[in-house]
Amino acid sequence: MKEFKFEQHTEEQDALFLLKQQKKKLAKQQVIFAAAFIVALIFLIFYAVSRSVYTYYDGYISLDKNNIRAAQDIYILKMKANVGDSVQKGDTLFSYVIISHIGDLNNINNEPAFVQRTNDMKTQAMLARQEIPVLREQLRQLQLQLHSERNDIFYGLTNNTKQNDLKAQIAETQAKIREAQNKVRIYLMREGEGRIKLIHSGLYSRAVNAMPYSPYGNEYTDEVLNYACAPEDGFITDIHFTNYSIAIKGDEVLNLKFRDIDKSHLHVMTYVPVDKARSLLRADSIEVIVDDRTRFSAHLVRLGLGVQQLPDYLMNNFSRDAMVIMATLNINKGQEIPFWVLNNNLPVKIRVGKFFLHKKLKDAEQRYLIKSTPPPR
Repeated sequence: MKEFKFEQHTEEQDALFLLKQQKKKLAKQQVIFAAAFIVALIFLIFYAVSRSVYTYYDGYISLDKNNIRAAQDIYILKMKANVGDSVQKGDTLFSYVIISHIGDLNNINNEPAFVQRTNDMKTQAMLARQEIPVLREQLRQLQLQLHSERNDIFYGLTNNTKQNDLKAQIAETQAKIREAQNKVRIYLMREGEGRIKLIHSGLYSRAVNAMPYSPYGNEYTDEVLNYACAPEDGFITDIHFTNYSIAIKGDEVLNLKFRDIDKSHLHVMTYVPVDKARSLLRADSIEVIVDDRTRFSAHLVRLGLGVQQLPDYLMNNFSRDAMVIMATLNINKGQEIPFWVLNNNLPVKIRVGKFFLHKKLKDAEQRYLIKSTPPPR
């Protein structure tokens, strides 16, 4: 009888299969590792070549922040705009009342100026009205004298001299009467306007033009209501106050980004290490890099605007200089730049080609002659 070896043959096949699988897996790992190593090596070579060909600087976009501030202590009633809204010049941003005006209206010991003017108009009308009866009596007496003078002239007792004087006095008195009547009419009209303003001012009702946060509500008349309007076309970037809140003089109420960037003094601030300053001075072309797809050219305006400490996020263990020179760049005209790039403090990279430094250092670098002063005798 022949011996059956099926089990032993199967175990050998399984061992060979596992060995082949491990070899394939190891080969695959080696291929992946080699590919990753080659990619990393390519990036390293590209980085080294880039650093050897170009000089890089750190910087940021600088754009004026247009703050809408409170000109006086105000009570903001309602915000008419929201963050992100597009506004045009003259659009209402918020409504408000000046707290000092409301305080004057609600101060029982202080009479508003328009109330004083109204009372003065009433007094002047009464005085002018009292002059009219006196002038009319003078006119009556002059007319009686004129009648008597005419009789004397008729009988030949006198000439026309006194008659002419009386006629002149009568005409003058009649003019004074008309003037007094016109004064009364004008004063009464001005008093009526003052009374209407007095009614609208809310002095007759506590529920109108009350102090902020009073129990009488927030109803204000047109005489005390004010509106803040947009000075230019732009976008609302931030709002610092809510409805029915108090802003002290000088507080930022909201921020507006102008649509016309030229009015916001757009430029690029650059951190320049001392050992890289001359490369920036001699560069013919300067490239500002936002990301891989957004780049634009610029030119140097001024190097040496001051010295600042390099921000913490730009410093590393290999940083040699913590203090850097500040330079400003202006963006060249005729370029299309995405609007989202034009934001204050947006970090950018500035790149200058090392092999394109055509400017002579003596022409690009401004120098100052230190004059020696003779010692005092």
